[in-house]
Amino acid sequence: MWTEINSEKDIEDFMKKTDICAEDESFEIIYMKYENHSLLLILECWLCRLEMFFEGVQYFNNFRLGRDYWDYCGRCYLEFRTDLLGKTRDDRLIVWTDNHRILNCENIFFNDTNGAVIVAYQMKYRITDRINNTMTESSLKEIVEENHLIEIAWDGFYANLDDYIKSESDEAEEYGITSRESVKPYFSCYGLKYFTETETTYIIMTIEFNDINNKYLGYYDIVFDKNLEIIDDFFVIE
Repeated sequence: MWTEINSEKDIEDFMKKTDICAEDESFEIIYMKYENHSLLLILECWLCRLEMFFEGVQYFNNFRLGRDYWDYCGRCYLEFRTDLLGKTRDDRLIVWTDNHRILNCENIFFNDTNGAVIVAYQMKYRITDRINNTMTESSLKEIVEENHLIEIAWDGFYANLDDYIKSESDEAEEYGITSRESVKPYFSCYGLKYFTETETTYIIMTIEFNDINNKYLGYYDIVFDKNLEIIDDFFVIE
């Protein structure tokens, strides 16, 4: 749901929320689109995605965007200004900038190029988890690849396999699982799973494995929460 910026209280809430989201990490500008005096800006940090939509845009600068370039922008700053359109006009404008740069100067439209600036009549924003049940296939793939989740799953699989052979030696021997070389694992899939009871979405990675004769034996699952932290992993023999 979008939240509109209409008051100083709205700005205060915005500042608190974006500070909590970013914590010790910088936001990264990953998308910007300007059309018909409207501008959509999307930022990401480790925990969340921040989307801001500006209408009646009067000025913006310094968005060096590209598929292979993410522009770090630190934390956000927001303020109302009524002194930017000349001495005869007191239109209230919203000014957003990065890195908590307070823009209490008259020459805002000729600002330095060390940060990004947007000046507009209206603004709304929303904050979403990076992992949620509305993610697209491409955005999920991007998160998996950027954070090396498949490699982490393989490390977890072999750690669990070694532990299973050691702690459940009799059962493992019954299935012919005596060493890493006694199984043929393959990465099966990854996907989102939404739990209605807790209204929480997780990324689950699955590795399946056969015996040396290609008979199916079982699978390994590893579960990541919205912070991409491992909350569970388990080894199942079927």
